[in-house]
Amino acid sequence: MKSAAHLQARTNLWPSSVARAIAFIFILPQIRDPPSPAQQRKTLQRLVAERTKQKDVLIREIYNRIRNQLQIISSLINVEERKTEDRVCRDALERIKAEVSKMSEEHQLKSVRDYLDEAERRHINAMARLDDGAAEQTNFSLRPADN
Repeated sequence: MKSAAHLQARTNLWPSSVARAIAFIFILPQIRDPPSPAQQRKTLQRLVAERTKQKDVLIREIYNRIRNQLQIISSLINVEERKTEDRVCRDALERIKAEVSKMSEEHQLKSVRDYLDEAERRHINAMARLDDGAAEQTNFSLRPADN
């Protein structure tokens, strides 16, 4: 005859065996099919490309906001310049407007060189030609500025 301790030991094995079987059913497929290094690399490259694209969109948004703010400042200076009759004030506003214009041109050149693709460069070149009202063509080079 089997002892009571032996029967007790056999009944205690049953729940752990079922738990192991269930664990193997759900966990084993995950253990058996880990992604290969090539799959991991491809996933990481896709994630990096997505993040880079998101950051490029944000950089373009910042570029547009800065450009718009500089245009608003320039317009406000023009309004004040038309309103004033004091020559000293008008001269000061003209100097400020010239500085804002330089800042705008510098921002545009650096942004075009660093962040914008070819289609955006062509569009900005076309807009610059329209703003000048002249037939001369404005070209932005991709070379770093000499400072």
